[in-house]
Amino acid sequence: MGQRYQQRKSKRANQILNVAITIVAVLIIFLGSSLAFSYFNDSSKDTVVDEEQTGIGESGDGETIEEGNEEGSSDGNDSESNEDATNEDEEGTEDQDEGTEEDSANEDEEGTEDGEMVVPTEQTNPNPNDFSSAGQNWSEMSEAVHLGAGLDEASTTIIRLENGGSTTSARGILLDRNSSMYYDVRIQWEDNVGWRVESVEESATQPSY
Repeated sequence: MGQRYQQRKSKRANQILNVAITIVAVLIIFLGSSLAFSYFNDSSKDTVVDEEQTGIGESGDGETIEEGNEEGSSDGNDSESNEDATNEDEEGTEDQDEGTEEDSANEDEEGTEDGEMVVPTEQTNPNPNDFSSAGQNWSEMSEAVHLGAGLDEASTTIIRLENGGSTTSARGILLDRNSSMYYDVRIQWEDNVGWRVESVEESATQPSY
């Protein structure tokens, strides 16, 4: 009787021990699996984070390079725009200068054609029929005939300066000592204006009086 009891007790103890061992083994496996799962999960997260950071860094570098290229392109475009603007300004200035010179030449030609060669009078009491060589009227007539001939007084000789057929007209004959050419210049008086050149004739022989 006592022996059977001991056997049963020993058998039960073995069963409890086996169950405990089984439970401990299951717990160990469960804990090991949990730790392994946590480890691999953390590793995958770290890998994803590293890839994202790497992608961001590459994208940032790319953007930086693009921005540098854009800035360089912008600087290049600005330089080209400034050069184009400078060239346009220079061309515009040249065109304006040429236009001004052409306008001046045209104005001079039109003034000559329209009889704009005039010597304004400075006479207080004008007397266009006064041919005294010491008078102001003579000085203005001399200036007018030289203006009409396009000569200066230093290189010419006044052959004759006389009445032109009326009290308000005069005629001057000049000799250009450099070319030996004669100039027959007719001028007309205009009240409140002065002496205006009417006509100019050039000849190799002295005109008749």
